[in-house]
Amino acid sequence: MAYLLAPYNSAMRLGMGFNSFTQQLCINDAVKTTDNQTATEKNLRPQYKKGDMESSTSQVVTWSAKFVDRISEVTDSLNISGSLEIKCDAIGGGGGASAHFIDSNKFKESDLNYFIQVKVTNEQLVAHDVTEFCPIANVSDADFTRVYGDSFISGFIEGGEFNALVSIKLKDRSKAKEIGGQLKVELDLKAASVKGTAEGDKKDLESSYEGETTISVSWTGGGDIKDESVTDWTFATLKAVAMEFPEHVMSCPMRTNAILTKYTSLKSFHEKTLKGSPLDYENAGVYSSALLDAYMDFKVMWRNIQMAAWEVEQGQSYLVAKPNLPELSEMAAEAKTHYAAQTDRYQKSLLGPAVESGTSSLIENGGSEDDGSTATPKQMVKMGLHEPVEAPLPPNALTPYPATIFGLDKARRDCRFEMIKIVKEVDAVAHDPKVAIDPSRIWQYLSPAVFRLLLPSVHNVDAERRAAAASEEARLAEENLAKTHEAVQDALTEVRQKLADTEVNLVKAQDQLGQKTRATADLEKRLASVESTVKELVPYGGYCPVPLDSPVRFLAVHAGTAVDYDAKNPGIKVTHMWQSYLGPNQGWRIIRSKYGFYIKHIEQNKYLQCQTASANNDRIYIGTGDVGSTFLFEQMPDGTTMVHLADRLEYTLNVEGGSPANTTKLIMWLGGKSNNDRWRIRDYSQV
Repeated sequence: MAYLLAPYNSAMRLGMGFNSFTQQLCINDAVKTTDNQTATEKNLRPQYKKGDMESSTSQVVTWSAKFVDRISEVTDSLNISGSLEIKCDAIGGGGGASAHFIDSNKFKESDLNYFIQVKVTNEQLVAHDVTEFCPIANVSDADFTRVYGDSFISGFIEGGEFNALVSIKLKDRSKAKEIGGQLKVELDLKAASVKGTAEGDKKDLESSYEGETTISVSWTGGGDIKDESVTDWTFATLKAVAMEFPEHVMSCPMRTNAILTKYTSLKSFHEKTLKGSPLDYENAGVYSSALLDAYMDFKVMWRNIQMAAWEVEQGQSYLVAKPNLPELSEMAAEAKTHYAAQTDRYQKSLLGPAVESGTSSLIENGGSEDDGSTATPKQMVKMGLHEPVEAPLPPNALTPYPATIFGLDKARRDCRFEMIKIVKEVDAVAHDPKVAIDPSRIWQYLSPAVFRLLLPSVHNVDAERRAAAASEEARLAEENLAKTHEAVQDALTEVRQKLADTEVNLVKAQDQLGQKTRATADLEKRLASVESTVKELVPYGGYCPVPLDSPVRFLAVHAGTAVDYDAKNPGIKVTHMWQSYLGPNQGWRIIRSKYGFYIKHIEQNKYLQCQTASANNDRIYIGTGDVGSTFLFEQMPDGTTMVHLADRLEYTLNVEGGSPANTTKLIMWLGGKSNNDRWRIRDYSQV
C-alpha cells in the first residue's frame, strides 16, 4: 500500500473515509476488516499477553532546521493541506489544525523566519486486515468523493512532534544576511552541545542586533518538555529543549499522524460495482500551497488597510495615490474579456447543459426525457461533474484606489473579495482536481503583487515632521558654524597685521643666510624672535592634523561638502588633493621643522613650494621643488583644517577660482576666508 499522512485528531477512527486534499473526515466504516467487521484498536496490534510478548521501543528521529519565506513551506512540513488552512481561516477558525501557533501577520512582516522541526516516530500502527471496501447503495457518482473521500484511515503513527518558528523583524534590514548566518549557527541542531552563555567578549545573538524577535512553539507528545529552569523561550532554551525532545517522547508518546491509504490500492474496491470513483488529488497539493500563500498575503494587506484608514482618520498619516500604469489597463482588458467568456459559458450551461457536456439531465416535477416533459432554466439540475456550478466572480477594475478614506474602504472590500475568490477556488479544486493542472485557468483571483500596485501609499505625519525637524536643525548648525568662522576671521585680522611687520625682516633674513656667513648667528636670533612672535600670536602654531612622517591623502572641503578622489575616473578632482602636479594616488608626508611644517611628496622627493605671485600680490602660486615652504595648520571646530604660510599667515591655501577643475592651480590666497579655504587631511589607512 502507498501511505499518506495527515495530522491526527481525536475524531479519527480506523476505516473512516478521508479527503486527502481538504483533510476532512468522511463516512465511518468506509472500509472494514476482511470478515466484514468494524475496525477497532485491536486490529492495530495484538493484545499484550503476559509472558508471551516482549516490548521494546526504537525511535526514528528526523531533525529539520531551515529558513522559510512562505507560510506554505511550514504547512507542508506539518503535513497540513493549504486548502484546510484557507477554509478554516475563512470561517473564523483562526488557522487550521496544527498550524494555529503561527502568527501570519508576524510571519509576513518579519525579515527572517527560521523553522525548526523534530519528528519522532516510536511506532507505526497499521491495520493490515482492514481491506474490505463497503459501498453504500444509492450514492451517485457525483457524490462519491463528498461521501467517501479519496482514501481511508488505515493506521496511526505514535511518537511526538516539536515545531518552533523564530521570526525576526530587524530595525536595520541591511544586516539580515549577517544575522541570518549567525542564527543558523546558533540553532544548529547538529551541534553536540548547547551554548549557554557567550564565551569571552563574544555577545550572544539576541543582544547583537536591534529588532523584534518572536518565538512560537508547539509540540505533541513528550509531556512537560520544559523543566523548571526554562522560564522563557530563548535561542539557547529552544535548542536545548529540541535536543532533549526525543527522550521525553520515549516516555510519553502520543499519536501524531493518521496513515491514509488510497481506495484504489484495495482489491475489494475494484471488485465492487460502483457508480463513481474517488478523485485523484496527487497534483493538487502544489496549487493549494500557492493559494495559501496568496490568501495570507491578502489577509495581511486587509489588516494594513484597516490600520491605514484609522491612522488617516486620526490625522496621523496621509495618503498618496499610486500612478495608473499602462500595464494595468492591458490587464484589465484581458480580465474583462475572460470574465465575459466565463459568464457566457455559465449562461449556456443553464440554458442547455446537456448540449455542452452530454452529462446533464432535465427534471421537472419528477418528469423525464421519455415522457416529453420540458423544463425552464430554473428547474434544471446539473448532474455533470466538471461543469461550472456557480456564476464567475467579476474581476478587479485594476485602477489605483483614490487617496481618500472612501478609496481605502473600497480597497478593503475588494481585498476581502479576492480572499473569497481564493476560498471558492479551493472549493473548485476539491470538486475537480483537474483545476489544479489546468494551464488555461487564469484570472480566478488577482495576484497580491498587482493588488499592492493599486493601494495608495501611506505616509506617517509624525515621521515626516521628525525628518523635517532634523533637516532644519542641521541647517541651523551650519549657519552657526559659518558665524563661528566669521568670528575667527575677525580675531585673526589683528594677527595678520602684526605678522605683516615681520614679513620683510623674515625675507631679508633668508637672503642673508645664503650670502653672509657672519650674519648666521644674528639671523638665527631674529628668526627665533619671529618664531616666538608667531607662537605668541598664533595659538595653532604647533597643531598637526595627522601623525608626523606618515603618508597622507588630502581632500578639499567646499561649502561644507567633502570632495573625494574618484578612482574610476582619475582625471577628475585631482587638484583637490594637491596631486595635480605629480599624478593621482601619490602619498605625501608632513615633516616638522623649526619654523613650521614641510609637505613632502614621498615618491618624487619634492616639497610644496611658494613660487610666483600675482601682479597685485593677492595670490601666490604653489608648485613643487627641492626646497619647500613652511606651513602652519589651523584646526577648525568641524574637524577641518586651514593651511597658512608660516611666515605670512594672512595667506591661506586654496584652489584658484574657488571651484574644482582639472586645470585648477593651487594658490596661497590673500582674500577673505570662507569654506573654500578648509581642507580635510586623512591618513591613507583611514580613507
